[in-house]
Amino acid sequence: MIPFAILSALIAVVGAFYIASPLAKSATTPWARLGGLGLAALIALASLGLYALNAHPSLPGLPHKARMAELAMENPEALNLTEQIELVRHHLRTDGPSAEGYTLLGRLLARREPNLEAVAAFQNALRLEIDPLVLSDLGQTLVNMNEGEVTAEARRVFNEAHDLNRDLPEPAFFLGLGTYQDGDRDGAYAQWVEIIDRLSRDDPFRMAIIARAVDLLSRPNAGPIEGEAGAAPFLQAGGDPDAMIAGMIARLRARVEADPSVLGDWLILIRAEATRGNRDRAQADLAMARTQFSNDEHAGLFLFALERALSLQSEGVNP
Repeated sequence: MIPFAILSALIAVVGAFYIASPLAKSATTPWARLGGLGLAALIALASLGLYALNAHPSLPGLPHKARMAELAMENPEALNLTEQIELVRHHLRTDGPSAEGYTLLGRLLARREPNLEAVAAFQNALRLEIDPLVLSDLGQTLVNMNEGEVTAEARRVFNEAHDLNRDLPEPAFFLGLGTYQDGDRDGAYAQWVEIIDRLSRDDPFRMAIIARAVDLLSRPNAGPIEGEAGAAPFLQAGGDPDAMIAGMIARLRARVEADPSVLGDWLILIRAEATRGNRDRAQADLAMARTQFSNDEHAGLFLFALERALSLQSEGVNP
């Protein structure tokens, strides 16, 4: 208590002289200078008096402790996110570090906004106990912090989680997403199919992964279709965007007709036609793709997911 009181006194004296010294310096008579110094002393004494009457530095943080006790008695679902975070922090301070506590703190912080504090919480949990689920949480936080990019560090974390438990859907999906971001669509498709096969048919992650994968695989590459020429002149010459898109679709359709075995081309073609409002053509392409891949269960799942995403409402197999 004594060191804290001395420090408080020093702060009060410095503050008082900071306020009163301009008066003393501008004074023209000795009595006026003395009055400025007296004012400084008065301010310092008043500050110390208020501290002596109201401060209790030797006591623990009773208001905070009482508030935490109140929160601990509440239904956790009734607490807002900030209250939940503070309560978990309080338990970590009072009960000591634990992998479970740091994991919960990281997940709460990641819900508010993925940030370095959430990353640090997950890392603290992993120092105490290696858990593939926590590794996956850390990887997803890193991805969210980097605006969806699966960075090298995130891939390292997901790979470690995947090696520990190959049945976890999240690490497998994000590893596939990293492959997709590298431009390897076929590799990404293979990784997503592998985890889909590992999940039971009633696992909610199964259809979620299929839907997300279809959304990505049905997007055309930026600019002209890969391996094709012809779109660049429209861009360079400031041509009609509708004509450019129509040309892209025409080249893609020619490619599908020349080699109908590439599922990704079908997905892009169907989505492109549906997006342009050519519903009948998109449905016809969907039916032809189903015929082409009638013996491929995975392709059927992806086509069904695309049909549902585009609301084409044609009859198809259930996954």
